[in-house]
Amino acid sequence: KKMESIMKNVISALAHVDPIFAETEQLPQIVFPFICLFGQDEYLCFEIVYRVLTHWMSFLFEEFPLPNSKFLQNMYEILEVSDPEMIRFIKTKNITFTKLAWSLLETLFTANLPK
Repeated sequence: KKMESIMKNVISALAHVDPIFAETEQLPQIVFPFICLFGQDEYLCFEIVYRVLTHWMSFLFEEFPLPNSKFLQNMYEILEVSDPEMIRFIKTKNITFTKLAWSLLETLFTANLPK
């Protein structure tokens, strides 16, 4: 119960300081690992998540609610040079790189963490 309350408070505070976070459906997935690590200190948890999102991951919100096309294009080009086999594999599976990469980035890879 306490973790749920802290999660609600952190998400509410994030949405209050920046309205774009109120529209970010993935916010609970992004916040949850930080709650697990720093949940005993609600203010610390808020501050860390806020700083990560606004300082290190702000590029994700440049074209919000759409994926950041410039960033994804750069990722594709880097992967094309560094791992052409991966690009070929993605193409054979009929998956768009944008969809694959964005599904990981929009949650800061937290959707891939063990439950």
